[in-house]
Amino acid sequence: MMMMPEQQKLKTLLNLSIEWNSSEGLQQVLEDVNEDSMKEIGNYFLTSIGSNKPLLADYFLRSEYDVLREIHQDDILQLYQNSWNKQHAV
Repeated sequence: MMMMPEQQKLKTLLNLSIEWNSSEGLQQVLEDVNEDSMKEIGNYFLTSIGSNKPLLADYFLRSEYDVLREIHQDDILQLYQNSWNKQHAV
């Protein structure tokens, strides 16, 4: 399935916002997001947590979008396991 230019722009801006730890960039993306993109937003929320970007994770949670609605128990378990493994690596 070919990605529409608007969806590609959203992905690019989300990637850059997370890479640069930019809440301003994230704000701009969230202003333009539509309902079809909510699954993407949930995935990027998980990425911000996994990348240790608490500022962005907080911004996702405070946004008007319910990012937690798109997260599954397995996703949370995976984040916990990764975090625990990093902290207890020998």
